[in-house]
Amino acid sequence: MKIISGITDTLLILQTHFSEAPPETERSPRLLQRMIPLFLKRRETSTDKFRLSSIAENESLLGRWYGEFDRDTAHNERENLKWASWDNRHSFWIQREYLLQAIQDAGFDLVMEQFDSLGPNIADTMITGYYKTDRRGTFIGIKTQGPKTRLEHIDRAE
Repeated sequence: MKIISGITDTLLILQTHFSEAPPETERSPRLLQRMIPLFLKRRETSTDKFRLSSIAENESLLGRWYGEFDRDTAHNERENLKWASWDNRHSFWIQREYLLQAIQDAGFDLVMEQFDSLGPNIADTMITGYYKTDRRGTFIGIKTQGPKTRLEHIDRAE
């Protein structure tokens, strides 16, 4: 994030996966974790769909690990895995709250998440649709102070 901030004057648009906070069942004893699904019908989450790891810490941020491809996947087969990381076997999906904080900590003083891409039924998409199951969002960071924008430079040149 700091590298991106260093080469960005004003605007960051980041479209990426993120992870969610651990559900209460993940914090409960293992026996209880196995029993709860038997009694409750729960909706699939990205942790289920993508087989994400339990909450972990990476570079001081909380999130979950995702296996992009296994060791047996040939290097030339990666060309067909358009949405996978090219050279990393695992990627780290930062927990949404920490991702927003990391954007701010990198120097973007205005931080937002964009929801219009979720379509006309934003609430349904967030609760039961791909936003819930895939945990992919668009995050915006804006530097409202700092280096002059290109338009300010153009105005001064004229």
